[in-house]
Amino acid sequence: MRNILIGGLTALMILAPLGADDFDFGDFMAGDEGGAAASVPSLDMGGTLSVPFRASWGDWTEGDNWKRENLEEGSCTVDPDLKLDLSFSSDKADFKAVINANEADMEDNLFDELSLTVYGDNMTAALGWQKVVWGKGDKVHVLDVLNPMDYTDFLNPDYLDRKIAQPMIDVAIPHRLNGKLELVYVPFFTADKLSSEGAWVMGETQDLINRVQGYVQAEAISRFAGTYDAAVGNYGDTLANAMAAAAQTAFLSENSSLVAFLPDTASLKYGQAGVRLTATLGQADLGAVYYAGRYRTPSVSGTSYDSLDIDYDPVQVFGLEAGMVLAGFNLRGEGAYYMTQDIAGDDKDVHNNSLNYVAGFDRDVPLHNVNVNLQVTGAYILNHDRIESGDIEADSDLTETTLVCNLSDSYNHEKVEPEVTLSYRVEDRSGMVKPSVDWNVDGNLTLTGSGTFLWGDDESFFGQFAGNDYVSLEAAYSF
Repeated sequence: MRNILIGGLTALMILAPLGADDFDFGDFMAGDEGGAAASVPSLDMGGTLSVPFRASWGDWTEGDNWKRENLEEGSCTVDPDLKLDLSFSSDKADFKAVINANEADMEDNLFDELSLTVYGDNMTAALGWQKVVWGKGDKVHVLDVLNPMDYTDFLNPDYLDRKIAQPMIDVAIPHRLNGKLELVYVPFFTADKLSSEGAWVMGETQDLINRVQGYVQAEAISRFAGTYDAAVGNYGDTLANAMAAAAQTAFLSENSSLVAFLPDTASLKYGQAGVRLTATLGQADLGAVYYAGRYRTPSVSGTSYDSLDIDYDPVQVFGLEAGMVLAGFNLRGEGAYYMTQDIAGDDKDVHNNSLNYVAGFDRDVPLHNVNVNLQVTGAYILNHDRIESGDIEADSDLTETTLVCNLSDSYNHEKVEPEVTLSYRVEDRSGMVKPSVDWNVDGNLTLTGSGTFLWGDDESFFGQFAGNDYVSLEAAYSF
């Protein structure tokens, strides 16, 4: 299916620059009115090469004392990243391809984005692997539901870099209130990408791995015993032991990865659809969203290997968004109702319904070029009192609240841009601070120095990664 779609996009890219007499969408896609001169088709190529050097030293303090052994045993990594951009533009269509040219990403997904957008007077249609952002929040959202996220490095990459492009059809129809009606269909489902090993394994993921491994090990012991009992009478103890060990080894090999237990979501059964209506009324930008899809993290049911079932809960999202400028403040907000199939809240294997929100503002302050950006995001789990032991949300709090504050400035005609971001989880009192400074050397080369420092209890949201503090120096060249 993927190869067919790539071939179709390539063919459309070739057809797009043809003249109106050669290729015409007719009244449906509405061409020029009044014979205005067509824009000259253009092909642009470019890319970005970034080379980040990261040094981490784990939990490097004990009380007020430096622990020199951790500084000496710390790790250093260099992970170059190359992205190539190819775009073609004409008066009828745009083609965009962002290629992951580094080996690790190419194995996962050659194209970071690959899409064709066709323009008409009455609608715009985009087809291909796309990253679509919904919601008025600033890199913090509860309505941005169309793309999964890459959390293999937890919260370190930029928001757009964490998004994973999805094959989708996105149709936008403008209307008179300076907004548009957007219709999106995603034929397949992709879960959030989570680490299963290394420094950035989330606690929930490790719990899932441990649970599945426990079921597999118990079943392996049972299969060893069953094979031995069936064989010992005919072949004797030594050969029966060998046959049982071989059967056990084969079973463990077949079930050595969590992937073996996940459903195949590359089917229309897991398709998703979304509708977004936006409009401008006076000084306010308003929007409404509906999404029918699935949770991006798995739900697990069963008490043994034979009864184990891992799937992704169906969910419907109903949401509102708003943004406006008031007295110098750029106000923004999102609110959403996440409705699963556990409306009563008593199904242990399905997420409860929840209310989710983002609210915040940013404002330039009269101190140099300082900008303050403050947002709060959170969730309220409905029927939380019905959650019992063994429920998928047994360890959850009634509310989840995170404060995010960003301070930024700029110097030397915006060539030097320092900033610091603080995130704080209210319920478990864990947090993260990320200072950084960008130096645009010559318009193409940018040097960035940054760090990430986390704190909190081992079971807390940020504290589970408290040993992963690091500093980084990155050189990025755009061409």
